[in-house]
Amino acid sequence: MKKELTYQEKVFDFLDRQAECKIAIDKLCKPENREKFITVVKSYIDQGIVNGYSTEFSSDYLKIKKFDTILRTPADKLREAING
Repeated sequence: MKKELTYQEKVFDFLDRQAECKIAIDKLCKPENREKFITVVKSYIDQGIVNGYSTEFSSDYLKIKKFDTILRTPADKLREAING
């Protein structure tokens, strides 16, 4: 039987699967989960650079930005996206 993921595991998994992006928080969580979501994302950010990507909040905590910290060619990025 497959183990049910915790809320934190679901958020971490989602963020791990994202490449460079800017995402509005209101598109990712319900208003009643906003504080919990922000707390979980802060924990993710505290991990530092993960797989060459860094994550941060906008100053107003309305958006998450994930950006590449390693110089990669477009071909490298495509290969990474295909191979996971």
